[in-house]
Amino acid sequence: MVRHFDHGESEIALGWLKAYTNGPLFSGNLDIYMAYPKFFYNLAGVVLYPLAMVSELDYKTIVITWRILNMIFAGLASIALFVLARCILQSTLAAYISALLLSITPEFLIWSSNVRPNPLEQLLIFLGLLGCLKILGKPTTKWFIVSTILTALAFATKFGSIPLALLIPLISIYCIWTKRTQKDEFTKLIKTYSTLFTICLPIAVFLGLLITILLSVSL
Repeated sequence: MVRHFDHGESEIALGWLKAYTNGPLFSGNLDIYMAYPKFFYNLAGVVLYPLAMVSELDYKTIVITWRILNMIFAGLASIALFVLARCILQSTLAAYISALLLSITPEFLIWSSNVRPNPLEQLLIFLGLLGCLKILGKPTTKWFIVSTILTALAFATKFGSIPLALLIPLISIYCIWTKRTQKDEFTKLIKTYSTLFTICLPIAVFLGLLITILLSVSL
């Protein structure tokens, strides 16, 4: 599983080797392995951090772990796309075709056996879109929070999911707008989203400041 890999993979693996051997709180220099957000690699750390404590970790073990995880996430992404397509198209056949086309796409196959975080990002995007469908069907606090968390995790995996972060607020505004003629529902939605905004904004500001401070200390 590690006989063939490109130069970028070796750079990422060697960079994270130092991080895994120093523990999850390690804050090193801004090397090439930090080119991607860290969620996928720290998720792999659930296995690799403890392993590094009890044995000598090498880049081959890291690469094998990453690739196995990517194969799992690629399979789950295909299933998530199947469910998403069936919900949108209302056709099991179309859903099977969608999942099949994704699973045989050359680029998707490459990412599923690579060490980059694309399969996990795709899985989280599909799940986030499913959450958006739930919001469109019946806007609730639960699905808004779930969709937001999935979107945040997708963004923490790879920056390509930025458009999804814009989609959830737009869908929420649309849902509120469609209920404008139903006074009770409209008032309920306004109160729900106002409460969420009041709670989430200070948390987001605090986390943003905390991350900024930690990054400034690391650099």
